[in-house]
Amino acid sequence: MTARTVLFDLDGVLVDSQDAEVLALLEFAGTVHARVPAEGFAERVAGRRMSESVAIIGQYTDDPLPNDAVERVREIAERYLATRLRATPGMVAALREITAPAYVVSNSPLGMIEDRLRRTGLAGFFTGPHFSAYELGTWKPDPGLYRQAVRTLGVDPETVVAVEDSEVGVRSAHDAGLRVHWYRPDRSEESRCSGRVRVFGDMRALPELLAARV
Repeated sequence: MTARTVLFDLDGVLVDSQDAEVLALLEFAGTVHARVPAEGFAERVAGRRMSESVAIIGQYTDDPLPNDAVERVREIAERYLATRLRATPGMVAALREITAPAYVVSNSPLGMIEDRLRRTGLAGFFTGPHFSAYELGTWKPDPGLYRQAVRTLGVDPETVVAVEDSEVGVRSAHDAGLRVHWYRPDRSEESRCSGRVRVFGDMRALPELLAARV
């Protein structure tokens, strides 16, 4: 059946912000003398809550991290985001075509969700509630975040599609019983489907994928 409800992740799906957060984490690592290998680091932290990403940095230093480590990383990230934050390429056009109700389900704090949607011009596409892990007390990859969103909306999981960009997010949505469209712009633009997970590489294709009967 076609998607009747669409649940979007925020960073890396709706907005292009994750490179800024990775740069911020690596810059912070330098300030605490943590020798974090840059290669593969982005994949390790993709989709994770910030405290988990900071904890990974802590594995590369013998000294305890400062208590305000998460806040410091967020401050550095905001400096990068001042010039880098934008809607994901093709997202505005896709949202204009998507007719199913759409909501945000994110590991980010609620204020951050609202701020990034506003700054990228996407806020008007989302009039319903946002589902923040910080508000609901459950974080991806735990399926609880998606399950709570589905319960709150009162929709059938079989009619819901989640749009994610990280393995963490895909696991969360899949384990909640949802179909998942996995956005991987580094891969071929040709859509590929395996079970309940479909991989695609171009946001311009999303409206057609959501409308397709599966």
